[in-house]
This record gives sequence, structure tokens and C-alpha cells, in this order.
Amino acid sequence: MTFIIGGYASGKHEFARCAIKCSEANIFTVTDVIVDDFQKNNDAIFNIIANHEIVIATEIGCGIVPIDEKTRAHREAAGRLNIRLAQKADCVVQMIAGVPRVIKGELHQ
Repeated sequence: MTFIIGGYASGKHEFARCAIKCSEANIFTVTDVIVDDFQKNNDAIFNIIANHEIVIATEIGCGIVPIDEKTRAHREAAGRLNIRLAQKADCVVQMIAGVPRVIKGELHQ
């Protein structure tokens, strides 16, 4: 699996489609609903996600800590899921302003 992570609108999908030459059908995007499901049943949700060729997630842990408890719990779950996905992935790419940086493994195109 190739795991692509970065901030909102950082070029993750464009990179997957153009640089990796992957169709949108082969990309699994981690959404807020997926993170909420992960909080309830993390192993089952993780196994479903980890079986995809390309997984994309938005990094939300680099900002201000949310004031309300529910949002903090969501942020924590997203971070824990991203950690597990990065550990499982053969390649991890961090996107910053449309620029990819391979932080684990090698990118196969």
C-alpha cells in the first residue's frame, strides 16, 4: 500500500492520479465518517482500509488543539489511524503545497 498524507488541499489526489498514474477508483480516501467508525471498531475498519492500493488521509494533528471534547477525540482517532496506516504502508508520501516527499520506502510508479 502507498499512503499519501498531507494537509487539506495539499495535492494528494492530483499526485496519486498523475505521478502514480492511479485511477480514482483505486484510491481510498479516509473521511471523517471513516475516522468515526474507526473510533468504534478500529481493527475491522483498519483492515478494510489497509487492503487498498492507495490510501489518502488529511493530516489534522499539526494545528491548534480543539477546545471541545468530541473534536479532540476525533482528532486523536484520526492520528491513531494515520499511525497504523503509515506503519503498514510500503511507501508513505507527505504532500506539502503540492510537493511530494517520500518519508518511508520507495515510490513505485
